[in-house]
Amino acid sequence: MLAGNAPLAGCLKLVGPGILRVASLDKIEGATYGQLSAHLGPGESGTIAAAGHRQEVGVTDDLAARRACADMAIPMTGIIGIVRAAVRDRQLALTDANDLLRTMVESGLHSPMQRLPV
Repeated sequence: MLAGNAPLAGCLKLVGPGILRVASLDKIEGATYGQLSAHLGPGESGTIAAAGHRQEVGVTDDLAARRACADMAIPMTGIIGIVRAAVRDRQLALTDANDLLRTMVESGLHSPMQRLPV
């Protein structure tokens, strides 16, 4: 899902060290995906389907997807929340996180902040 999205491509760096993971949907999750894809994009639909069935946190910055998470009582965060958590957990240095954020903003991410707070 991230590979086709230029603003989020920098997050692929977080897959290797295990900060983020790429997952496939099982049959039940696929059915939920099908229902969600009627009104959400494929990335959002897959993320929400997996998060809901696996009782995990969904990650999206899409407003419609955030509303779907709220409707389905699925905890969620955005990409900024993920990067901040990686810094908090000392899996990513603050300077590297700010470089990543800058790269994502330069690639088109609409961010409420230009730098992460200390």
